[in-house]
Amino acid sequence: MSPSPKRGQFWRIFLGTILLSIAYGILHDMVTAHVAVQYFTEYHPHLVDSKSPIVMALLWGVVATWWFGAMAGLVIGIADVVGKSPIVPAHAVLKLAGKALLVVLALAMLVLVFSLALKDHMPRMMDDYFYDEAPSLRLRLGSVGNAHLFSYAGCLLAVIWVCVSIAVQRRRLRFASSLRD
Repeated sequence: MSPSPKRGQFWRIFLGTILLSIAYGILHDMVTAHVAVQYFTEYHPHLVDSKSPIVMALLWGVVATWWFGAMAGLVIGIADVVGKSPIVPAHAVLKLAGKALLVVLALAMLVLVFSLALKDHMPRMMDDYFYDEAPSLRLRLGSVGNAHLFSYAGCLLAVIWVCVSIAVQRRRLRFASSLRD
């Protein structure tokens, strides 16, 4: 494949991954901002004069994820186009990344629910950070923080998984094309 189609493939993956990451961030923050909007209004840099969970979710869903999507898109795009093996089509790569993000999102929401429900039985990593707050708000803030920490770690693992999956698929495509030749 000539460099031009590979370049187009890379940019489709790069931009698509940014959009997937932003969608993930907005969905994630729509839930977490409704649990504790103070996490965004008091414990994040001030960006707009609003205490609306919807405004905070839309704003921080973009601000906090586009850069991760750009880095992920760079890595995933390179994993697909570098080398002589056939590339995996961009739509298949983005579908794989989207499925991985849905799994991470579901797990992050479980972390949030378990952090809230098992308040007396789970370590609350964020308690020291929110020590000035009332106990019920501290629990919600800590649970939201736990969900966010899990999301960053989970998304990093998802990027690694997508890259490994691409490498496996490219190897299979190379093997299949060698059998035809």
